[in-house]
Formats: sequence, structure tokens, C-alpha cells
Amino acid sequence: MSPTPWLEKGYYLSLGETIRDGSRSYWRTARGGVVEKGSAHGVDPKDYQGAELTRSMSFPVGFVMVKNGTKLLRLGDDDKLHATGKNLEKRTFLDLGEEVQIGGQTYFSVIPYVPPAEGAAEGADAETDGGEPAVAPTPEAEADSLFVKADVMRLAELQPIPKGLDPWDRWIDVDITKQMLVAYEGSRPVYVTLVSTGKRGTDEEPFETPVGRYRIRSKQITSNMDGTTATDGNYAIQDVPWVMYFEGSYALHGAFWHQSFGSVRSHGCVNLGPSDARWLFLWSTPFVPDHWHGVTASDDNPGTTIVIRRSEPS
Repeated sequence: MSPTPWLEKGYYLSLGETIRDGSRSYWRTARGGVVEKGSAHGVDPKDYQGAELTRSMSFPVGFVMVKNGTKLLRLGDDDKLHATGKNLEKRTFLDLGEEVQIGGQTYFSVIPYVPPAEGAAEGADAETDGGEPAVAPTPEAEADSLFVKADVMRLAELQPIPKGLDPWDRWIDVDITKQMLVAYEGSRPVYVTLVSTGKRGTDEEPFETPVGRYRIRSKQITSNMDGTTATDGNYAIQDVPWVMYFEGSYALHGAFWHQSFGSVRSHGCVNLGPSDARWLFLWSTPFVPDHWHGVTASDDNPGTTIVIRRSEPS
């Protein structure tokens, strides 16, 4: 056996079984290749998950987006805010209530949130190994008025249903400015999360995600992605999960190699936490038949509409 010359440092492989050739050990990859065991090492996949919105919820909703997180506060009997002892990490989802002024500063009231027991996307998990996506109620919290500073939040903005869609149609809104995705059923938002779209790149090699209105053209449970860039060099990732192509090689897909959601990062695709990507994959059309690896949209099985836009900076 000899090493495969195209493998470079930083490439991601899907590793399968270990095989031996005399005193040497190798990985057999999920794609049928072989790589010397000492040349590849396992990595822990990363994940992130936003929130499925229940029918009882309404905007505003949003995410804590300050580096070191923020304190969850409660309003005491003395009409002053006190720390609850809980720190809300960056990217924590919050269901918000009224915007209020307390002590000359602006706050949002916080509504305790519990993920639905059953996801809208057939079998999609309500919680992931990444931890609770939001503030869950406790006996103490139910009796308290909870608050968070308004200036630490990044809020989703409710969007009108695109022209030509029916009130029952499913569609996806991606806000590049806020790095946020909201999935809708008609006019009702049903899911919200943070994404990573294309970074700026250079004039000669731009990576920005294209704005416009699209439809999902094809879906694959996994797909290999690779390319060559002048600024980032070569890259290759095997078995990128939950891929939804909408324009050429541009796609919404899971990204297990980073957790920078809420900031630009990609070469043009819309990166999602794998749990988010799975939810959208199962919820959106064209639906993939059981035991199939992928499907292409058709007149009988059209793709979900995707709107990619830039909002005005707040």
C-alpha cells in the first residue's frame, strides 16, 4: 500500500474500519479509500441548534451575541434587577417579551422556553448534545420576572410571505446581515437559528453568498465538497451532512468543523449546525423517500423557496 498523493493536511475524511497489512495499520474510509492510520486522527464533530417555535410563541425572539455571554436577571420585590446566578452563553436562544426601561437602561423580559417534545420535522430531536438551546423554566423562574439587557441580543425580524406562495407553503428566509435563518409555514415562523454564510474574500475571488430568491433544487443526505482557493488553499471534506442545493454548487448544509454560527465563514454556502441542517432537511421539500440517499426537485415534488437577503444594519 502507498499513501494517496492528493491528501493534504486539514482534509476531512469519513473513517470506517481499521485494517492491517503486516505491522502497519490503516483506516478504510467510508468512501472506499485507505489511509495510513498515523496520518489521520479522529476529531470530535461540533454542533449547534437553534429553536423550534411553538404556535404559542411570537416575536421578538433572538440570540445572545456578546462574546462572554450575559447575566440572566430577575426583578426583585424592591423593583431592582438582581443576578439569578445563571450566565447565558453567546448564541443562547431566548423567547422575549416586552421591551422595558429599568433604571435608565433597556431590557427585554424573558419567557422561559421548553423545546417541543416532538419536532415538526419527522423525528427531528428537540434537544441535542450541545445542551439546552434556551432558558428552561424552573420553580423559581416561574415565580420571577426574568430580564436580559436589550443591547446583547440579536433579534429575528418577521418577514412577509413571498409573492406567489400560498398560505400553507414552506419557505426559508436567510438574513446575511444578521447571519440568521428563519423557516416559515406561510406567515408563521416555525424555526430560527444562526448560520454562517460566505465571507468577503477578495475582488478576484469573492465568497459572498448570492442574494436572491431560489428553490431547493436537490438534496443529499451527505455529499463530498472540495475545491481550490487562492486565499485558503485546497480543501476537501467527505460526507458533509444534510445538503440542500439551491443554485449551482451553493447549498444549505451541516458544518461539523466549526461553531462560528452568527458570523460569516464559508466559501459561499449557508453553513448550519448539523442538528439545524437535519431539521431543515427533513422539513423542507423535495422530500427524500425512505432509504434513498438524495432526490432532485420536480414538478410533482418541488423544492422549498429560499429567500437570501441583506437587512439594514441596526
